[in-house]
Amino acid sequence: MKTGSRKYLMLIAVVTLVFVAGAMLPAAARESFQAVVDNLNINKNTKLHVKEYWKGIEGQEVVWSGVVVDVKGGRGKAQVMVHNKTRPSVKGSNIIIIVHDISKAAKLKKGQNIRFKGMLHNYSQGRGGGIVITLRESDIL
Repeated sequence: MKTGSRKYLMLIAVVTLVFVAGAMLPAAARESFQAVVDNLNINKNTKLHVKEYWKGIEGQEVVWSGVVVDVKGGRGKAQVMVHNKTRPSVKGSNIIIIVHDISKAAKLKKGQNIRFKGMLHNYSQGRGGGIVITLRESDIL
């Protein structure tokens, strides 16, 4: 086999591997907060689309960011209400992250920018068109 042929075959193998690896990533891990919210918006999508989209991403891990609105604690966990400014909020927040590290959550300040990861757990639609997404098993990065 000629050297040029080997390089060409190796290039094809690398491109294929990158494509397959990207396809294996969960949809939400590749999507931004904005994309997830836009796909869950019943004003822009059919109810069937929203239902099927959520079934496809529920339980997937995401890494997002936002501003702390408030923190509530109890029963061995804390709820951190976050506002990602790229989309409307419901009562000030559009993401709720459930964390078990209460001491870390207690150190957060209102207005603080944070980055976090968590698993998509639930969502709700607000009356004004806003969507709140709840993440479980979350960690503040």
